[in-house]
Amino acid sequence: MSVVRTDKWIKYFLQEVQIRSSQDNLYEAQKKWFVDPLTKRFNGEVTEQFHPFLLEQGLFLANEEDLADLETLAARPIWETVQSQFLHLKKLWGGPDLPIYLLPVNKGINDPSKKAGISFPFALFLFVGTHLNDQEIQSLVIHEYHHAVRLMHTNETEDSITLLESMYMEGLAERAVLEYVGNEQLAPWTSLYDDRFDKKWYKKWVAPNLERKGRSAHRKYLYGDARLKIPPLLGYYVGYQLAKASHDKRPNWKTTDWIAFVGSDCQDFLKEVLKSMSFVE
Repeated sequence: MSVVRTDKWIKYFLQEVQIRSSQDNLYEAQKKWFVDPLTKRFNGEVTEQFHPFLLEQGLFLANEEDLADLETLAARPIWETVQSQFLHLKKLWGGPDLPIYLLPVNKGINDPSKKAGISFPFALFLFVGTHLNDQEIQSLVIHEYHHAVRLMHTNETEDSITLLESMYMEGLAERAVLEYVGNEQLAPWTSLYDDRFDKKWYKKWVAPNLERKGRSAHRKYLYGDARLKIPPLLGYYVGYQLAKASHDKRPNWKTTDWIAFVGSDCQDFLKEVLKSMSFVE
């Protein structure tokens, strides 16, 4: 498989919205060109509810502001760039062959980098816009494809994965960005609490839930929860610090070593690393 030419989807969508006026019709046109092809291809894995899910994750809104740059985006050679990056990483990491879908990003996405991605065992979805340069796109591809390769090695599912592995997977993916692209492309959450981390956060929210299974159950610990007073992106930050501390223990290891380090040896190693970290009492 390879990068799917969703630039054609954008062009067909723009042709259709020229004859549609209401917001409801724009929403239906978006569903027709960006969701229906997925429900047909991934029957059973992608349902009608995938549309609101994509919108929640970062898909562009069918409004005037987000539509303005779509034509420019479709004309950029992003698809060729990502295809080249994918083939390189696939060979380098021995990763799975799966389709990659580039979709226009919502300009108002709640992420400082204004980009996002979703990794599934059957496909990757990358949300991009005209504001991203080649290095920013490369870092997104590395992060999301790293997840796919890591999952291939762990054989974890959405239901079986532990919070410890969820956090570590995020941290390792950003360490790969550091190795291949550089410090300037690291996600802001990697250093979010460097000067103000409260040990109580780890003790209250992370430590008791390290073995909790199910990605859906991890969401509040990974992303934070204002209602429960869990700091934003707490699990992401802890995951990166864990990956960083792991590297300090084995400085000669590269991404190719860490990405395939799984099983009981990995779990035992991570628990030892956690004990040595400053915010763990």
